[in-house]
Amino acid sequence: MIKISTKPEDKVKNDFKLLELNDELVKALDDQKLLLFKGDGDEDVVLCTQDNTYSLKNRMHSNSLTMLDESTNKDEYSIAHTFHEILEVQKCSPNIDKIDMLLSHRVLLDPTEVDNNVEERLKYDYDRISSEIQASDKEIRQAFTDRRIVCFNGEYRPVDPECLLRTLDVILNTLELVDMSFNKVDKDELADSINKDHNINRDYISTVIGWYMNSDTTLDSQAFVKEIGLSLLKVQSRATAFEKFLDDWKSRSGYELQDQCNLNLLKGYYLIEAGQITYFTTSSLSKNPSKRFQELFKTRQKWFSVDFIPFIRDLGDSKELERMVMKFCRTQTDKDTGMETYTSRQRI
Repeated sequence: MIKISTKPEDKVKNDFKLLELNDELVKALDDQKLLLFKGDGDEDVVLCTQDNTYSLKNRMHSNSLTMLDESTNKDEYSIAHTFHEILEVQKCSPNIDKIDMLLSHRVLLDPTEVDNNVEERLKYDYDRISSEIQASDKEIRQAFTDRRIVCFNGEYRPVDPECLLRTLDVILNTLELVDMSFNKVDKDELADSINKDHNINRDYISTVIGWYMNSDTTLDSQAFVKEIGLSLLKVQSRATAFEKFLDDWKSRSGYELQDQCNLNLLKGYYLIEAGQITYFTTSSLSKNPSKRFQELFKTRQKWFSVDFIPFIRDLGDSKELERMVMKFCRTQTDKDTGMETYTSRQRI
């Protein structure tokens, strides 16, 4: 017979939580991989594996669960804690946007710079970023690529669009000089040549080239052309005549790539009004669906669906987007073009 006794209330420890593990978390523990709880004082704590981020939510349990103290007597135990709720995990989107704020003061303007006089407190290496960003290792490193952030002299820095545009020009020119093409590239040789001829940081140029490699020996020309167009949009200080923008884009892309300069590559990054094109992206819009739709309809009262969808695509999968459109939009067919259009159901 096993005897279980309770402790006086002031002796019971209440610093325990029960965490329900899914298959991925169990496997991570079995493989002795690291699980990290992340969150500052003003953030809800999340749990991160190497690949994914999970939110934590308290769930009341209909039956109490009891944890017993260790005992040298196999027939007698005391209750260490009684649980009436457990923490359940649910995969969630990482809180990546904080990276922009952390690194906003260290934008890289010149890839040839040698900066040894910056205070250490202003620098962010990987460990410091990882400790402050609620995301897995895989998600953080993907964010570096998506946001064009490079490791420069040991610290992570976002690349200024004008700096990136000049770098793309150098890559294009050097490809021709070293007798390479987009279909035949030696990444290391190309990076060495640019480093030698232009004194551009070797790690920086290798990282930038890597963004557009789609195999060990080929560059993705479409991704390269898209980056040129996107960088041109970002460096504009004001709206630009569409024809002029297109001419500039083709000119910067060069003769062999100019035919790939198509606005479809830039969907979700621009608006055209009265023949003027301007940079416009979801990064400046709310992540709350209701607010996002309001902001978009304040920008333009009537949208063609093909222009509208790129600005909400980050809010969910196709079924979720369809539900949002039904909730927030009135759908009509444009008489002149036969294309689907959206107007707001909400009062703007």
